[in-house]
Amino acid sequence: MELNWISGQLLFLFLVFFLLVLPSWAADRPYSENPIKVIVPWAAGSTGDLGPREIADRMGEFLGQPMITENKPGAGGILGTAFVAKAKPDGYTVLAASSSPLLLAPILKKADYRTDDFIHVMVIGKTVNWLAVRSDARWQNLKEFIEEEKKSPGKLKLSSYGKQTPGEFVVDLVSKYEGIKLTLIPYKSGADALPPLLGGHVDAAIVPGTGGMLESGSIRTLAVAEENRLPDYPNIPTFRELGYPIVTPPRPVLVLLSQRNA
Repeated sequence: MELNWISGQLLFLFLVFFLLVLPSWAADRPYSENPIKVIVPWAAGSTGDLGPREIADRMGEFLGQPMITENKPGAGGILGTAFVAKAKPDGYTVLAASSSPLLLAPILKKADYRTDDFIHVMVIGKTVNWLAVRSDARWQNLKEFIEEEKKSPGKLKLSSYGKQTPGEFVVDLVSKYEGIKLTLIPYKSGADALPPLLGGHVDAAIVPGTGGMLESGSIRTLAVAEENRLPDYPNIPTFRELGYPIVTPPRPVLVLLSQRNA
């Protein structure tokens, strides 16, 4: 499956754990007296937005208080993540994040927050990175795509879901191994990167979670950056078996609590 969302039982465990790790607000007044804001650092409708939005709705019902999902996309998820890192650590502002802004950005010194500014509560799903083209594209496989770029350097363009993301590294590594320079155009999220592909403005897209479009026949996937082929899509080869030692970490969707200055 494209996303393995937690079951009702896991949701219950999540809620219990969520309450246990919150700061000591209970001494003053009951928690969830105010609306809880869930910051999603990706665009609305993107893969990283759907799961947290569903969980927020169900948690709001459980707590009896609204959980408001707010999208703050940009800079590969860094803008929204930084917003939560600087928020008051009272449990009313939480983050639905993934590996690229949470882990890669601090390592690359692209962010003014640290990974340990957050408490990790639970992994609620994951996505993978695919290299996709339109279903009517002339390339039947990744080899043909690379060969055309070699014949006409700079001709092919790819969209991605942001800078400093695993998808960007995949394209950079393929370029390095083949001695080419694929042109990458970053967008705010995977949801923003797909329309240019479908509209013919770019030739390919490196995006997470495209299973729905793949099954509808809108796109065709040339490779996936996983250790092994995906059980639900066994016909899609991995970059590794195509000769590129590329395996990106899965994009876990985490719900985190800001703890800066706590």
